Amino acid sequence: DAAAGGFRPQVLEALWESVPPDMRTDRFAPETVPGRYQDAFFRNHPSEIDLSALPATMRRELAWCLFRIAGQGEIAGSQSMRALVLRLREALADLGGQAPASLLDLPDRDWQRHMARAVERRTGALPSTVMATWTRRALARCRHLLWTQYDPRPWWQHETWDPGSDPRIPLREHEPVGTHAAHFRQISAPWLRTAAQWYFKTSLETGTLTWTTVRARVSR
Repeated sequence: DAAAGGFRPQVLEALWESVPPDMRTDRFAPETVPGRYQDAFFRNHPSEIDLSALPATMRRELAWCLFRIAGQGEIAGSQSMRALVLRLREALADLGGQAPASLLDLPDRDWQRHMARAVERRTGALPSTVMATWTRRALARCRHLLWTQYDPRPWWQHETWDPGSDPRIPLREHEPVGTHAAHFRQISAPWLRTAAQWYFKTSLETGTLTWTTVRARVSR
């Protein structure tokens, strides 16, 4: 249910409060990012990420996503994330008064279309396949992180399970999260999907199955 993960102001407020004060910024630059996160932002790309031209809601959403990614020990200041911020800024400028406030206000495909159109209007050509792939992946990552938080349902009722986005999913100690999620939407019958989700949820909580096994079985 896509609507279940739609923007919820009170949830974003709680997410923002969870960000350390020294990371509540619109500008992630070498002189503003705390030392403990420097590698996550500037290990490979020394340039800053400036969110200040985006709507206030989107600035907080992306700042939280960057904090969350950095906190997981991953690269927050990736080239794809920088490209996403630039493309969002261009697309929102084109949309003007019709610009959405939240990343969850439009489906992925609409964001991609607006970003591609903005590039074409500015350069006369569509973005390269590489650039489009970078922005699509960064957008999908941020949207899924947010969607997981905005969705009010219990974690096990989500159509996609991804421990990298949702720490409520039980993992054994030192069990690798992996790079792939478990997608239950491929089970078309709602009753069967719910039954499978309940079975795997119970199996994870009791330790009968590991996350690696669950992911493998759901992906068959």
